[in-house]
Amino acid sequence: MKQSKITSAGFLIGLFLLLLNDFYLKELYGNWFTGKLSDFAGLFMFPLFLSLFNSKRIWLNFVFTAVFFVFWKSDLSTGFLFYVNQTLQTEFSRIVDYSDLIALSVLPLSYWYSEKAKSINFQFLKPVIVCLSVFSFYATSAPDSVSDNQLTGRYYRVWDYDTYDQGVLQIGYQSKSCKSCYGIVLGPDVISYGFNNDFILAKINPVINDTTKTVYAILVTTKDSTDNFGDKEVYNGLSEKEFLRKHKELNVPDSVVLKYR
Repeated sequence: MKQSKITSAGFLIGLFLLLLNDFYLKELYGNWFTGKLSDFAGLFMFPLFLSLFNSKRIWLNFVFTAVFFVFWKSDLSTGFLFYVNQTLQTEFSRIVDYSDLIALSVLPLSYWYSEKAKSINFQFLKPVIVCLSVFSFYATSAPDSVSDNQLTGRYYRVWDYDTYDQGVLQIGYQSKSCKSCYGIVLGPDVISYGFNNDFILAKINPVINDTTKTVYAILVTTKDSTDNFGDKEVYNGLSEKEFLRKHKELNVPDSVVLKYR
């Protein structure tokens, strides 16, 4: 049986660089180089990893990798990513940056290497390497850690003026000095919601038990506002198509996921 390319020296070096960069170098430096290093390392590794599933037509692994990377790094994947995160309740994210496509230049080197790669006698560690590889691919697409600079002392409200005279979604950020001072208050019509320091998203069923009326809302929080209620910039009553368009227009991070109650 043909030995796996994921136990070759080149793959293991790429795996080490990807993990080192995502968990140490990005935190330490966080510059252009560390941003691109993950792309180069990941693109070198991924078609080799795919050889686990397709070891006969290797070139297809590279074509798939190139096409998927272009799709992933473009606006075309925004809707796809939204549906994946909502369906699986994951928090995959990526930054649309077309300069990242420069990393595709590593694919010819990876293809050349795949023809020459020789497995090191690590076959007994193959399950561990597979798990680490899957973890590294996930980690490089996972959201950054949550910022400690949370808003404090104000509630933010999403309104539905057509059917209610009260806020259907209220979120109050906790004060660091008083963890019990503020909480999250949800109206009965909120199906799912998500938020970070800049945005609050909600999926709302304004007519109880009638799912055909489901709408979306986006609230942009104003960090420098001195008002008690930050309901200055609210987009509500949005259809799914309108929500995705506004989501993109406002640059809402993909990691802000609508989580079910």
